[in-house]
Amino acid sequence: MSKVLIINGNDDSCKKIFTDVLEQLGYESICLETVGDAGRYITDVDIRAVFVDIDSVTDDSALEALIQEAKPYKMVVLYGSEKKKDLICRAFELNIDDFIRKPLDQNIFEAKVKCIFERFNQLRHFHSTNLEVFLDTMPAMMVITDDMGRILFANATFCNKYNIEKEDAFNRMFCDLLSCQNFHEDGGRCAQNCEFCKLYELVNEVFSSGKKVIKKIFSYAQIQRDGRPHKRSLRISMVPMDYGTRRTVIVNIEDVTFEQNAIQELTSTICDLRESRDNSEEEMKVNRDLANYLQKINNSLQLQKTKRQLLFDNMTSGFLLAEYKDGNLYFREGNAKLSEIVRTDTTKRYGNRMRENNPLYPADFYKALLNVAETGRSVSFKTHLPDKEIDFQVNMYMPEPNFVAAIINDITEETRILQENKDRARQLKKLNVMLDDRNSELQKAIDTKNKFISIIAHDLRNPLNAINGLSELLTRRLNPEVDQRSVDMAKVLHQSAKGAYELLDNLLVWARTQQNTIQFNPETLNVHATAAETLNEIKVQAERKHIMLINSTTTDDTVWADKPMLQTIIRNIVSNAIKFTNEGGLIVISSSQTADNTEITIEDNGVGMTQETIKKILGTIELNSTKGTSGETGTGMGLIISKEFIQRHKGKLNIESTLGKGSTFTVTLPCEPPKNDEK
Repeated sequence: MSKVLIINGNDDSCKKIFTDVLEQLGYESICLETVGDAGRYITDVDIRAVFVDIDSVTDDSALEALIQEAKPYKMVVLYGSEKKKDLICRAFELNIDDFIRKPLDQNIFEAKVKCIFERFNQLRHFHSTNLEVFLDTMPAMMVITDDMGRILFANATFCNKYNIEKEDAFNRMFCDLLSCQNFHEDGGRCAQNCEFCKLYELVNEVFSSGKKVIKKIFSYAQIQRDGRPHKRSLRISMVPMDYGTRRTVIVNIEDVTFEQNAIQELTSTICDLRESRDNSEEEMKVNRDLANYLQKINNSLQLQKTKRQLLFDNMTSGFLLAEYKDGNLYFREGNAKLSEIVRTDTTKRYGNRMRENNPLYPADFYKALLNVAETGRSVSFKTHLPDKEIDFQVNMYMPEPNFVAAIINDITEETRILQENKDRARQLKKLNVMLDDRNSELQKAIDTKNKFISIIAHDLRNPLNAINGLSELLTRRLNPEVDQRSVDMAKVLHQSAKGAYELLDNLLVWARTQQNTIQFNPETLNVHATAAETLNEIKVQAERKHIMLINSTTTDDTVWADKPMLQTIIRNIVSNAIKFTNEGGLIVISSSQTADNTEITIEDNGVGMTQETIKKILGTIELNSTKGTSGETGTGMGLIISKEFIQRHKGKLNIESTLGKGSTFTVTLPCEPPKNDEK
């Protein structure tokens, strides 16, 4: 499983966001406190990326050393505040992949991490694919192996030679395909320490020492389809090289069976000639046969050279071969793709001494060639030719002593795309800053609005309460037999004052929820007792319409909730049910409990509602003024407050309804405190 290092000091909140997001993306998180702790992990090939909290870094030089060691095979991303701007700028100079500003929003962070990993994977896939395409064009058999000799990639020539698909060659051992399943010259099965099996020891030596092996001959006997052994000879060259994020060995395999047989036959012929010198006529015949045989060899070699040149000129990468002699480099060979990349015909430069300031190549190109020739170490780097606005990806190695080869790819278009992505990232950063400013202004406006509503509701509450009480007293004192009209007007006044008072009370509660000033103190409550206490408060409202309230909740069910909030939720939903239930109706409150949650269900046989109305209630905040079955008025603020309180408990509200048959409101709340209680 791929891993990601997270260096975040003691910031547990960011640590949780990282581990959750990376787990969703399929990565294992390794969390460390300091940059110095990363030393023993950074060389692990399974480490794909390193995320560093810039605010937790106390040693700038340690961070720079970590970035230089991780790049270019691992992705490095910094996150945090912008307090350490100089260190952030220095990190970008060292080619880090991105910077994410705190605070971290989980959704935005998840999207950014996906984008960063996709971009890094595309670049790594681009380089590995270029190497595979180049090897596929080689006329010789080319194989990439790990330190144990397992095949990671085999080119088309190798697969065609041994009649195997690329997928089947992957992770196979050399001896599986070339030796251990075959026979040796003595006709017996392959011994454990046969000559060809020692190839594994050679692969391991090249992998560990970094030294190349040039043109070593291995011979063995292979069983043919007719069952007879056939001697084969292979010329093996090995060069250590990075492949993706892994250190590997590139193996060049040439089948030299024909050449070795020719040498043996030529040696045998010479011996025969020495033995038959006295027979001049036989000697002449042997000479003629030898001349014909040598001519056949020459024709075959010329044909192979022609095929090699054809493949060489059709390679998708530029290829340059230089000879190192007397401290100087001399141009020996270059294919057609090289001429296309440097915009000059290189075929006419054979034998020319290469110079440091040659305008055909970047300034650091000659120095790199000279360094490889003098040290023998392979290098890989990117460079730029300003005069022709060309960007190169260059891989250099020594195919044999005193010769340096360079594989050159034109990455101008790739560089342009990367620069465009960086420009877009800068623009996106500016837009994020503007968005943060707008959000801050919007939040201030919302806070001002909520405070304004709270002040108005609080100042109007007492006068309306007085009007409500006086209108109720007036309704009771007036005699309908004396003045029925005054009684009716008093009732209308009382009903309007009562509705206005309830609206202001709900507005005040809602404003306090928006300002987060209502205390939230959850505790374990008995559902039956809480429901009974709440229904007792509103039973007078139900009795006016002769509606029966039934408490069918289970006496043993409990819920983890704030008591005043839970009572408000039940009271508002039941009051709404009374409003839309005809006289003589029925309202039942029941409960059920699972291992994690408790469901409180309020069911009525009222007028019901449409699916569109349900969507409005469960959707955005919208005041719906609908008259009840007895002409009751309202604004819908009660249900809005109930939704706010349910969300505060991390619960859910579900509504089912059928027109003409009634509605069912189901409130789902936790039945016990969370493991990590966050009040």
